Amino acid sequence: MAGFCVILSGRFQDDRDDASVWAPIIADFELDEANFAQQVLAAMPLIIRQNLDELAAEQLAEKLHAYGVGARVEPDDAELAYFEREGSIRGPVPLSALRKFIRSQELYRLRSEQDWKVWQDKTAFDDALFCKIPSPHTLELDDSDLSEEGSMPKIIWRKPIA
Repeated sequence: MAGFCVILSGRFQDDRDDASVWAPIIADFELDEANFAQQVLAAMPLIIRQNLDELAAEQLAEKLHAYGVGARVEPDDAELAYFEREGSIRGPVPLSALRKFIRSQELYRLRSEQDWKVWQDKTAFDDALFCKIPSPHTLELDDSDLSEEGSMPKIIWRKPIA
């Protein structure tokens, strides 16, 4: 039975925030290059693959590490969580792994709920896990069409109203 996911957490080899660093990953994983920064980079950490067996998850994480990208293997949870940082919504990540990514006093919400809560845990997390994407944009989640079990919400990229 599949029970693991891979969380893309960011680059860790250098400090460049250049889209060209991600070009091989975009090509290899057949991702939409036009929306990659908005839907992936600004939402990290986020699950990129779910329902894998442990070996497949470890192999995928190793492949991403070979590209110089931070990736973590975590057990799949039935409950996913999102959190807000620097004006954008991050995730989803399994609820059991949230403490590894969220800072104390940041807002979070469960996928199954609409209300945001304040994270009270003082657990230390590693800033080096994150790729910092400076942007005046924000991300919103549209989870109105989650009819299929395990379906992921659509991420909507919005420019703030000036």
